[in-house]
Amino acid sequence: MTRRAMVTRLNQIDGHLRSVLNLPRADKATTLEEAIANSAATTEEVLFGDDGEGIALMPAVAQRLLMASLQAQVEARLISGDDSGATARSVIDSIRRLKAAPSLQALERQVCTELCHTIGFSSAVLSSIAADKFIPATSHGTRGTGKPVPRNAAVAEQDCVRFRRIIHAGGDEAPASEGFCEILGAADYLVAPIVVESKVVALVHMSRARGAIADGDVDTLGLLLAVYSFVYERLLNSARVEQLRVSIIGAAARLAEEADRIAGTAVSLDAGGDDDAFATDAAVDAFTAALSNRERDVFARMVRGDSNAEIAEELVVSVETVKTHVKRILRKIGAANRLEAITLYMDAQSRFGEQAR
Repeated sequence: MTRRAMVTRLNQIDGHLRSVLNLPRADKATTLEEAIANSAATTEEVLFGDDGEGIALMPAVAQRLLMASLQAQVEARLISGDDSGATARSVIDSIRRLKAAPSLQALERQVCTELCHTIGFSSAVLSSIAADKFIPATSHGTRGTGKPVPRNAAVAEQDCVRFRRIIHAGGDEAPASEGFCEILGAADYLVAPIVVESKVVALVHMSRARGAIADGDVDTLGLLLAVYSFVYERLLNSARVEQLRVSIIGAAARLAEEADRIAGTAVSLDAGGDDDAFATDAAVDAFTAALSNRERDVFARMVRGDSNAEIAEELVVSVETVKTHVKRILRKIGAANRLEAITLYMDAQSRFGEQAR
């Protein structure tokens, strides 16, 4: 692709993205450098800005445009031949690998590897953020992940969280933390925020064993971590949807059990309060003759109005075991469901009472 064609492509993607998100349009770029700068400003505003609402609330078309913009920026740097262009092709491959991560855990493991193999850092560490410390979680090129680093001993890290931007620690910008210097085996390093839903949820530290950290490192790192934040939030929302699905299924099952319990209670309001509802009832003995002792125990509690979970807890068995017993009971006494089984039992009691009179 020519420089002019890339300028046109970046302008189009950036214009569409800003339009979909109701952001003011930037002046149309005429050079490749201007187009890269405009696109980078837009993606930074969307991913890291104070007013960002998170990827989950973006229209699907905006999510696709955001990813297209990030990838186009990498390709544009390759065409421009600037300092970061040398690794741009590797970054494109890295983006594809990050997008293919199947889970949050896999993505966290992958990012440190990509930073070292793609950009050329010698070591990288991903840390979670607690109220009083930074906790290294996964790393690449280090001797283990190291110990937690207190927040009050990490000036660069606090600035990174506060300003939500990449900090060069150990240089003129901010002092390096002894804890992270020890983990990385370096006197200076870069620390970058992972921003999800407009909040800094983690930090990534990187260092070079040889050579100084260059401006191109910062530019390429910003692109790669923007993609990481995008994929992280997408996977996070997928996990939330799955958790919600499981919760809804569980709630529906509990509601069904509660409905069974209420139906049983309504039918057996006149039943006695004895623990064994039919221990000495001759008619019921005949009615339940086909049941095993354990099935009689379960049926007695069904008549009392207990749910499957309550029966399981009282008999110290699993809910699945109770369900199996209930199915066998219904089959043996010829009932279609719990309510019909209890009705048949009440009819048996009633007939026995009439015969006794």
